[in-house]
This record gives sequence, C-alpha cells and structure tokens, in this order.
Amino acid sequence: MRAYNVTVAEIANAVKLQNMEVPGGRVDEGTRELTVRTMGRIVEPKEFNDLVVANRGTYAVKLSDVGYSEDGLKSPVPRPV
Repeated sequence: MRAYNVTVAEIANAVKLQNMEVPGGRVDEGTRELTVRTMGRIVEPKEFNDLVVANRGTYAVKLSDVGYSEDGLKSPVPRPV
C-alpha cells in the first residue's frame, strides 16, 4: 500500500462504491411501470481483486496490487473467562 500511496480508507471506499446496487430509473409502458436497477454486486470473492481502488497518474491501482481477497471465515475472537 505504501508503494502506491493508498490508504485503508481509499480501499474501503472503493469496495463500498463499486459493490452496490443503484437505482437506474423507471420505464413506463402503458399501464405498467418497470423499475430499472444497475447491478454492481460482486458475486465471487476473487472478483474484488480486480477493483480499482485508486488512480495514481495514468495507472489504475487494483486491489490485487496492494493485497488480495479470498473466501474464508473470520477467526473467532477468544472471550475472557
């Protein structure tokens, strides 16, 4: 991350903005009204690696340039007894 001068906040924001479903409007067809949505949801965890998290000059920094994503479970945090 340091080599590309990318912050954790930039990465989090890029993931949030590029992995969302956004209303695209509506289409009226006589008595029917259809809602249009743009789908930007990522289905496979490995697809996160291709997200552009920052632009440095003319270079698009991808998540795979600064780290990687994988499908896995978060380790449980031990609780004090």
